[in-house]
Amino acid sequence: MLSPEETPMKGQKTVPILVLLSGITLLSGCGFGLSPLGKDSSARTAVSLSLSSLGVDAAGNVSRAVMPGTDFLYIRTIGVPGKTDGALYGPYTVAVGSKFVTTDIPPGEYERMFVLCSGKDLESDGASYPFFGGSYTFHELMALPDDQMKVFVSDDTEKSSLDPLLDGQVSFGEQEGVKISQGKENSLSFTLIPITSRGYELELSKTQVYTFSSSTRSRHFYRLGDIQVSLPVTSGNLSCRIAAQSASSATLSAVAFYSSTGAEIPTTRSGTDLPSGLTWIIEPATINAIADSKGNVELYQYLDYSGVISAEYKNTASSVLVSFDGDATASFQNHRVLLAIYDSGAAAAVAAGLMPWESVPAMAYVIIPLNASGDGSAYVPVKLTPGATYYISAQVDSGDHYASLSSLDSVADIATIVPYRGDYVTTGAGLTPFTGGQAASLRTSDFAPYTDYVFFVAPDGNPLADGATPATKTTLTSALSMIGDLLPSDSAQIYLIDTISGQGTMEIQRKTFISAYGSATRSISTTTYVVSDPFIKISAGGSLILEKVSIDCSQLLGTPPTLISLPDSANSYLQMGYGSSLIGGTGYTGPTYGGGVYVGSGCDLTMQGGSIKQCSINTLSASYGAAVYIAAGGTATFDKATFENNVASGLGVGIVYTNGTVYAGSINFVTNTGTEYITNGSGVWLPLP
Repeated sequence: MLSPEETPMKGQKTVPILVLLSGITLLSGCGFGLSPLGKDSSARTAVSLSLSSLGVDAAGNVSRAVMPGTDFLYIRTIGVPGKTDGALYGPYTVAVGSKFVTTDIPPGEYERMFVLCSGKDLESDGASYPFFGGSYTFHELMALPDDQMKVFVSDDTEKSSLDPLLDGQVSFGEQEGVKISQGKENSLSFTLIPITSRGYELELSKTQVYTFSSSTRSRHFYRLGDIQVSLPVTSGNLSCRIAAQSASSATLSAVAFYSSTGAEIPTTRSGTDLPSGLTWIIEPATINAIADSKGNVELYQYLDYSGVISAEYKNTASSVLVSFDGDATASFQNHRVLLAIYDSGAAAAVAAGLMPWESVPAMAYVIIPLNASGDGSAYVPVKLTPGATYYISAQVDSGDHYASLSSLDSVADIATIVPYRGDYVTTGAGLTPFTGGQAASLRTSDFAPYTDYVFFVAPDGNPLADGATPATKTTLTSALSMIGDLLPSDSAQIYLIDTISGQGTMEIQRKTFISAYGSATRSISTTTYVVSDPFIKISAGGSLILEKVSIDCSQLLGTPPTLISLPDSANSYLQMGYGSSLIGGTGYTGPTYGGGVYVGSGCDLTMQGGSIKQCSINTLSASYGAAVYIAAGGTATFDKATFENNVASGLGVGIVYTNGTVYAGSINFVTNTGTEYITNGSGVWLPLP
């Protein structure tokens, strides 16, 4: 639980600490908490200000961001050289809703005038702050000579050391070119903006819940940032629901919302008490009025409370409502849907097989909790183009293995969210289309049981564990053994938790998917002395798909016939996908056929985003294909494939050599030695359809 003095939860966006002194000048007929008054008939030279209270007064003036109750007012002038000298005036004790008049400020012209209104006495702590090589109290800082004051208030001076002092309780405004007329009461107008440091920045790019806790009365301004809407807003709203565990556990004295110009904005309130929750709603018309031309909305919130409260912020004005129509079976009820939204470009990459959907950057993520009927819904805060096509990928967490996740945004790496055997996943290509500007709907008919076996492996895994969860991780050797015991129709996914070593030849006997667990690429490496076997052999009927995995044979010793072998007539398959690579080395004797990969008759190699590096063939005999050799009857597909630093020298022929069929799309040949590709005999090299 976080106190308001701390950074409230995660993902905070840092903004300039002192909007104070940033040079924002907005002159208006009614300032931010300070309203102009009529002239006084007396002959004294005075400056008058009026401090408004929450809401709209009888004259129709809206509230400005000045804390209700008793505040402390500071006025600082910067003089015009040769005419006036600047000085600090205050602190004055002021009451909101009252008129303030001071005769302390001499008549004359002033280059600038600053006003600070604070809910606390800024000098009560007596602390000093480092600036300009010295140490100053707050009063001493505010009383610096004019030249130094100009430097202090500039954007170039870092002021974050004042964060604990200002504490989200201060509003600031300034005017340029102020003239105080002698013998008159001068009514001035200032637009005051709350000063909110890191601890008072709430990031609301998504639906978010913050917990506030204070044993004493807490009065603070918060900046609500990262809100964006699609203009014009015709439906949806911005809302804040505040609740407490019980009526006696917290008190809520005041809640108000302010725009970036400082005016309190109207809200609609619903609810009767804190235990059941009180909700403040900002309607579409108000959102349109306060959003900038790009749909960005900057808000400030004043919160006056004590005890422990939670505040749930929602932006349904820029969200898509995704609903799930489930059923009351055990497979769906009281579980959760893990959902991601993609644009058409990302969906195309998934559909083309370039990468799995877990690896594609999504526009937004959300969790939909399902009720006892298997139904649920959630707003996904994402800006969509009306009429455009978007896609949803989702899985039902039937095993509750992600029960500890409050939201997908709490996961540092979304790629660690993988389906487990028994989960339900979206069918087809794993993506369900919907149209921007409309609600999206998922039904149980859109899902199918996930039947792949999942194994998590690590160097220190338990060989006796089944590896079905990261907590029961197993070794690679044991995982491959378990895969070998599966039915021919079964498939398996191996997730590498860390870089591991392969022990001897790895035989792939079933359909096997190996990927890094997380965003970082992991390696399978070896220093094993291999006499006559390949490092990886894909047996008859087996297939291997690599994603974010490097097969590192740079330290391999011996004389293997090739590094990865798809033997003749095995009908086996290898796909090197997103982030995958095969790395050879100089420690072993180059083979005759295929220094990196041998593709036998009836077998197939696909490289989509993968690479083969540092492989070679025997330089002393007639040898073929430093990186890849495709036998007659074998096929290969290369798209976004890279061949780098491979060597076909001496009597060696070709980086890629085919007696079979190659379908070629985008290929990068980088600093190889030898002819890039050779087509011989019945081999053909064709453009990718």
